Amino acid sequence: MKFRLLVLILLSVGLAGCVLHHSDLQFTANDGQRELRQRFDQAFCRELPNGDKEIVLLNNGVVPGQDEGRQGLQAAVDLLPQQVVYIRMFWKPMIFRADHPAAANASIHWYVLGTNPTDGWLDYSGTALVTFDGSGDARSIEVLTAWVSAVTKHGELVDPIGLGTIEGHIKALVDSSRVDTMLQDVRAATTAPVAKK
Repeated sequence: MKFRLLVLILLSVGLAGCVLHHSDLQFTANDGQRELRQRFDQAFCRELPNGDKEIVLLNNGVVPGQDEGRQGLQAAVDLLPQQVVYIRMFWKPMIFRADHPAAANASIHWYVLGTNPTDGWLDYSGTALVTFDGSGDARSIEVLTAWVSAVTKHGELVDPIGLGTIEGHIKALVDSSRVDTMLQDVRAATTAPVAKK
């Protein structure tokens, strides 16, 4: 079962649907041996009264197609784990040293949420150096570097990559209510008891 869940997480990387605004993140393990790429179906953002920016990305899980993964793994079920990334930017970057966590101006959480009651969830958390630009109903966000410093695990999901760095580009629509809804869903998923076999 644990191997099967690991397969699902790996298969979810790199599989992408047709979206109007592409948001792509790349997660590279610290050992340099594993590199995962993910395209997100939806991305929304908002600015809080204190000036902080919140960005939420969602990949709802996809049905595997002809691409069976770069490592030759095959899917055992139809639905892959849901993935949600939450970034909170605290201030505009003062320095652009993307090679050191001291330059971070944001926090980041990358959640992998299982599809079955016993799957549970994973939370890759850390700090990030992020830029936030644009006007009107959309914003362009660059994750220059994010440093994942912890992995929290609940349930049967297997962590396939460990600690590492994240970078990528996000095109997010400005929609405070969607940000609220997505964050509430994540909190509900990560606070609910994980079923035991």
